[in-house]
Amino acid sequence: APEVLDSVEVMKKVRQNRTKWTFHSPYRFNWYMAFRTVSGTNSGTKSSMKMKCSTLLQKLPNNQLKGTTKMNYITVKEIAESGADAVIGSHPHVIQDYQEIDGVPVAYSLGNAVSNMSAANTQLELMATIRIVRNSNGDTYMLPVEFKYLWCSLPGGYNDAYTVIPVEEYLDRKNDWQGSWDYDKMVRTYEHVKKKTGINHNE
Repeated sequence: APEVLDSVEVMKKVRQNRTKWTFHSPYRFNWYMAFRTVSGTNSGTKSSMKMKCSTLLQKLPNNQLKGTTKMNYITVKEIAESGADAVIGSHPHVIQDYQEIDGVPVAYSLGNAVSNMSAANTQLELMATIRIVRNSNGDTYMLPVEFKYLWCSLPGGYNDAYTVIPVEEYLDRKNDWQGSWDYDKMVRTYEHVKKKTGINHNE
């Protein structure tokens, strides 16, 4: 049987290296989900990918676009060393930067999906696509992570409803918007976040 990453043991290891901290806001920490591909088959036909561990950590000013703080890096590095193939973060409500740690892709935060938030940077979101490939001998491996920027337009923006818009496909379609202010905000936010995080649309 293939070796399976034990989420409980991983979290014990991570928390042993943490001192106690106090959170002053419910939005000032990151959740991380770590994934590991598993060689072999599931039910005899399909390769499998299993979620292995998650943790909350690290005070962060709300809307901060920088995820690679010292505490975040140390914790994610420990998770990567425990066998994760990918680490995906969330909860700060904004997109945060991306890096690879010892070959493990780490997205610190994908931002919101559908949300009624309108504060700076909170309407832009990131979709991460993780593809698992199984070769002819049954071994599985992960392809490079693909990113796609999305925009959550509030009612009165693109139309009268909440609408998730693929940014790259709509950059030259301002006339489609009911409220041009929302289009302008989308473009400004997209350019700002892309510059700050270094994450490019690569689907």
